[in-house]
Amino acid sequence: MSTIAGDGYITCRDGTGKTASFSKPVAIVGCAENDPFITTTESFLIADCDSDAIRKLTIKRSWTGQTVTVSTLSLVSSAGQPASIVKPTDLCVDPWCTTRSGYFVSTSTNLYRLDTDSSVLSPLVGAGGDAASEGVIRSCTGLCAPNSAAADWRSLVVVDCGKACVRAVDPRTGSVTALIGDSLSLVRDGIGLDTSFSRPQRAAFDRTPENADRVLYITDTHSIRVYDMKSGALSTVRIPTSPDGIVARENGLLFVSCPATNLIYWVDPSIRSSGTVAGGGGDGIKPVNGAALQASFNEPAGLALTNRDRTLFVVDSGHCIIRCVSL
Repeated sequence: MSTIAGDGYITCRDGTGKTASFSKPVAIVGCAENDPFITTTESFLIADCDSDAIRKLTIKRSWTGQTVTVSTLSLVSSAGQPASIVKPTDLCVDPWCTTRSGYFVSTSTNLYRLDTDSSVLSPLVGAGGDAASEGVIRSCTGLCAPNSAAADWRSLVVVDCGKACVRAVDPRTGSVTALIGDSLSLVRDGIGLDTSFSRPQRAAFDRTPENADRVLYITDTHSIRVYDMKSGALSTVRIPTSPDGIVARENGLLFVSCPATNLIYWVDPSIRSSGTVAGGGGDGIKPVNGAALQASFNEPAGLALTNRDRTLFVVDSGHCIIRCVSL
């Protein structure tokens, strides 16, 4: 375990490695431009919530070591005017973007499309319609409180924690469809809208060849919910605590962050088993590096993997730093 970026001070400051600062970072994603066969340079986007900013972390490796830089994206609207984003909560790669520079960014009220080549931020869908209405959601025309977004080659989904459900979004038109969850804040398995979530947080698609583009994982209270997009069935894998961030490995393993326990877990949904990857040391007041199981976190949130799945990046939200764990 090591700290790769951030000095722990709560502010928004660009710089190299530990001279940079974050203000409540919550999510991280590997950039679409990363090449799986060239690991000398890798980049990540970070949702820096209290800075109201999207930050870019770039790692350049050479035989003499590595250099880490953190910069802040200067966002503009489609009309070329300065644009702002308020309290970004999550981001994911836009798989339909042919220039490999497209992303979807969620906030507490909206879902945006971002192009990092042009820095253009444009709204895709926001709160409104019947999304915030009381009662069971059977149809919807907007979002209530989108907390997370995930995309694959077939689907763009949003975890709407405001109504305890998962919605599908058409990336071309922004039209919204209720997918799973009836907004009743229970834990109930079943098919389609005849299902319930307690407090859904974030989502990730399975990356194994047999389940890619088909199985979606959602973090929920003391559980990982498993959604088969082909059959419409939602099932539950219980874990010891309530997870937040989630990322899938190509071999089928999941990694989840648990802010309540300050631990990172691995979860094997195929055999419904889990264990600790990192955390458990220190008191959480100060970040402790070193052996993974002796390291300490303070509200770990977003997770990301390098292209070859050899390193796990952890957004240590409470400490306002970015950590990495060798796998």
